[in-house]
Amino acid sequence: FIEVVAANIPRLTYLTVGGNPFLLDEPQATNLILQSNTFTDSNWAKNDTVILSTNNISPDGTLNATRLGCSATENATLQQVISTTTGQPFSTSFWVRRVSGSASVFLRAGSLASTTITLTSVWQRFSFSSSSGSISARCAIGFVSPVVGTDVIEIYYAQFENTSFATSTIPATTTAAVTRNADVIT
Repeated sequence: FIEVVAANIPRLTYLTVGGNPFLLDEPQATNLILQSNTFTDSNWAKNDTVILSTNNISPDGTLNATRLGCSATENATLQQVISTTTGQPFSTSFWVRRVSGSASVFLRAGSLASTTITLTSVWQRFSFSSSSGSISARCAIGFVSPVVGTDVIEIYYAQFENTSFATSTIPATTTAAVTRNADVIT
């Protein structure tokens, strides 16, 4: 899930459980989200969404996933708005799983472009790429109407990058964007 290694130690990724590892070789990337796993933070706008708890089991086995519900019957959204340049590519990604309910869930990247994702009770990382049509871009997750009060999901680490694809998770626990250097293989 989120692998942190010391300098000069290769990062490996597995495409399938029990499969062979592959060397992870990524370009420099920046997570533009502030407080990427602190969804109670004021940088996260809660439009008819409710933070139900913040101490749920996350993909890495610790108690730091957020349980998210909705307080309205349509288009409940949790989002951060980022100042951007018009026409630039952006990728949004979240770790997500369903707790209860059946409402459709969407991811938004850029202006208003979004995609519906299919959730199960198993943690999965979803990503969506688009371009910004204005000087404000959105990294968002939300419930598509109709929604009932029993619709609950858990989320973990949001990421918003100025790229046309999502890179591996870059935790951002500060009030500034966080950059991961490019992998260098010699």
